[in-house]
Amino acid sequence: MYEVSSEVRGQLKVLESIDRLSHRRKMEKEKDQILKAAKSRSRPEDPEAAAKIKEQAKKLQQEEAQKIRDKKANEAALAALSAFGSGTKRKRPSPAEGVSSGLTGQDTGSGHTSLLGTQTSRQPKRRITARDLLFYMEQTKETKKSLVLYKSLLK
Repeated sequence: MYEVSSEVRGQLKVLESIDRLSHRRKMEKEKDQILKAAKSRSRPEDPEAAAKIKEQAKKLQQEEAQKIRDKKANEAALAALSAFGSGTKRKRPSPAEGVSSGLTGQDTGSGHTSLLGTQTSRQPKRRITARDLLFYMEQTKETKKSLVLYKSLLK
């Protein structure tokens, strides 16, 4: 069932991950208890303790909201970087491809056709500065040691 391993690093990583998981579970349990106590309608014996619990619950909620905001900001930054650093150009549909790909015009009855209902949304164009391009070139493996990068950094 289990294999004996002589890899010390692997064993340490497993133990560290177990410790992290147990710590996370403990923190989640404490958080749930604090939130339950804060939401409780029963009359506490000690009003100071109740105020302290409510303050802790408020602090926990603020921390959670901050984590969510940070996570969304990181996801947005990664999305921007992945779109910037993909290295491949996006194919732009030509008017002929738009008709052949199923974008059919809707007749409005006045002799004009409208593509509003079936048109796909496009992402806004991103402006890339020379500094952005240099940063990207410094980060990518292929262009990190290129002559073009070196010359552009000298300018």
